[in-house]
Amino acid sequence: MLGFTEIRVVFASSIQIFTGNNIKPRSDMATRSLVIRLEVPRPDPENRIFRRGKPVQWTEEHRGEILGAMYTLLLGNPPLAVTLQPETRFKEWYELVGSAVENAAAEHLALGGELPHCLPQKISFKELFSETTAADERRQAVGEAMILMRQQWPEGIGAATMAAYLREGSGGALELFGTLGAATGGWDKINRVAVSSQSVTRRLGNLLGRVVEIGDEWLRLSFIAPSNTHKESGIYKVEPVEQQKE
Repeated sequence: MLGFTEIRVVFASSIQIFTGNNIKPRSDMATRSLVIRLEVPRPDPENRIFRRGKPVQWTEEHRGEILGAMYTLLLGNPPLAVTLQPETRFKEWYELVGSAVENAAAEHLALGGELPHCLPQKISFKELFSETTAADERRQAVGEAMILMRQQWPEGIGAATMAAYLREGSGGALELFGTLGAATGGWDKINRVAVSSQSVTRRLGNLLGRVVEIGDEWLRLSFIAPSNTHKESGIYKVEPVEQQKE
């Protein structure tokens, strides 16, 4: 609550909206978020003229019209075929809401009509969620780190051996150091030559179990317990994951 030192309890189904300057979701939040960019062609956006200066009041006053428009979208949406798979991670939402919006946009595009401030164009929630995920830099860094580890150590690597490799400073070591830092955060203030097996263990621990899509493959970082004769405390190995088809 703004202006109060207070914690509020709300329903888990509540819609969360974040605003800020060039903020963006990352990691698991990237697959759960739709990003809307509000760009204003002037240096003082707070002084621009608003068509509706009190949006909450306007919404309450036009609640009936808004609900009527929403029900129109739902009623105009043809039933989904039994064999059609919802195209987002939110299955029930897509069946009820997402597909209705996509269908309305397709009808608008087919009719070629133009509504005020609403140009006809195709809408695909699958593509919108994919764009948000693709823009997640940390998610990309995780995938790149796994590719480098798999290429360098296809049979796995221990934390102490990796730490020694990173301290060497070869081209491959520098690339992996930077990629792991981007994937897990916080390594930008650490001197590379001081990297220890403990710090590597913490970084790799943040990536354990994460499944990333690389081309046609799914990859995951796993931890393999050592044998009694192994000098490392454990082996980290990037392994392919069998893709589960819906």
